[in-house]
Amino acid sequence: MRRSFTLIELIFVIVIIGVLSSVAIPKFIHLKQNAEIVNLLKQTVDAAREAAETGMNWRNLEGKVWDPHCNNIYYPDNPRWKNNFCLKNLVNLNGAKWRYDMTTEAEYYSYPNLRYYIALIELNKNNVIYEINCSRITDEVEKNKCIEFLGGKTNTKVTIQW
Repeated sequence: MRRSFTLIELIFVIVIIGVLSSVAIPKFIHLKQNAEIVNLLKQTVDAAREAAETGMNWRNLEGKVWDPHCNNIYYPDNPRWKNNFCLKNLVNLNGAKWRYDMTTEAEYYSYPNLRYYIALIELNKNNVIYEINCSRITDEVEKNKCIEFLGGKTNTKVTIQW
């Protein structure tokens, strides 16, 4: 009765494991990257739609007015806050690279920044606009996943009137 494996059998098992791992590892190596970029893109689209819907409800049903400077006055007891809203009140994008900016005409959430953004959400007096620019992604795997998400386009700009 034999109690151990021969050297040939062990080498054969190691070769099988090596072949299987050479096929499986490349498929899973970019899984996290793909998940992160798809999450960013979905978060951008969902946040823009949510901002438009909520802003429309606040304006039409509650009579509130968009005010890009309401972040400076956000105190529950402030009477100006009760009649105004801004982008940060509509959606709150918390993340390591999301950045909030405002001007007198608009407010922005940009990822990673307003100058070289990949994703941008803009709220102005009449619209919520979201832009996705895949051409600014440096990693080829992430760029290809972004282009796939956009249906073959390298960038998109969508305006939602409210």
